[in-house]
Amino acid sequence: MSVPRKDAWQEKPALTHIRMKRNLLITGGTGSIGDQFVRGALLNEAFDEVWILTHSKPPALATPGLRFIEADLRRSDLGLTPHTIADIKATVSTFIHAGANTNITHSLSTLRLTNLSGTAHLIYLARHCSLLEQFILVSATQTAGNHQGPMPERQFQKAPSFDNAMMQTLWEREIMCLEEGLPLDILRIAPVLGSMRETPDGTLNPWHLWLGWMFKGLLPLLPAVPETRFDFVPKESVGITVAHILKQGFRGHDAYHLSQGDQAPPITSVLKSVLKTFRRISGEWRDNHRSIPATVDRETFCQFQQNVMDGGHPIYSRVADQALYFLPSLLYPKIFDTQNLRTLYAAEGQEFRVDWEQCLTRTIERLAVQYWKNRSAITTEIAMFLR
Repeated sequence: MSVPRKDAWQEKPALTHIRMKRNLLITGGTGSIGDQFVRGALLNEAFDEVWILTHSKPPALATPGLRFIEADLRRSDLGLTPHTIADIKATVSTFIHAGANTNITHSLSTLRLTNLSGTAHLIYLARHCSLLEQFILVSATQTAGNHQGPMPERQFQKAPSFDNAMMQTLWEREIMCLEEGLPLDILRIAPVLGSMRETPDGTLNPWHLWLGWMFKGLLPLLPAVPETRFDFVPKESVGITVAHILKQGFRGHDAYHLSQGDQAPPITSVLKSVLKTFRRISGEWRDNHRSIPATVDRETFCQFQQNVMDGGHPIYSRVADQALYFLPSLLYPKIFDTQNLRTLYAAEGQEFRVDWEQCLTRTIERLAVQYWKNRSAITTEIAMFLR
């Protein structure tokens, strides 16, 4: 996946009295949290336009300041016309690369086609942008894999092990970008669980499904250890953080953990809060005195999973199979360093802090209304998970 080296971002155009048009280009702007990248970009008045590469058909209605461009990261030309490529090379000064295949059930080869080949194609284009000043790579805190303990903001040079191929490819593309001489900043985002301010959009991720499985009594065991913390952030924190990074500009290969860090709650506290909310919103939980899952080690959980699979029940078997793609990550407790994030917010006179219990409660209430009250909705959830 090597890209021919050319540190074009260091070759600044000569200054003239004519102001050069500067645009920002986003990949992944129509994904599950893509609106936050767009929102963060629009908060920065330094850009004339925000261009969004999308693999789906662009919206019919035009939005001032936004330009949607149909593209395909898997193609070497990104599926763009020569005219569009020329426009990008001449006017784009900043990239936010969030586009990725994030389906944790897909094969390594399928995931690499978008997450590595697609990134290589975008890097090649970025290198030929005469105004290039900043390339923000959006990644995930789960790229720490099965490392344990303190997680520094610098990249691990020794590859961790992973429970799913998707996180492996996100780690691999971090390494690729670091090796390619870009004005690179990396934003690693903890799982986005809900929103503190906005009307939820119905997007599900695996951690939402885990809450649903618990609510329906489909998963009585949880692989975790006493030291495990459940680190997550609200959706709107993504847009705010992106806006701050853009305002600060490229300073020298910074990495940011959008994470609660050492303030992330222990898994035991999270489970107690979940139980409290379940009993408040559900008479079945309240009257039948249901309990939250017991935490167990990997061997016990795998044995449970095998017993369920042997039983052959279609829903229980599907849930047990899917759980192995992400829940075992809780067996590897870690605390993410957030020094750069705290400094970034302090420069704006702010402090990054998450009211995790309120965010969790709002998320559960939303999921209960949209999915859990209808028992047949579990098939909808599974379909969305596999999409």
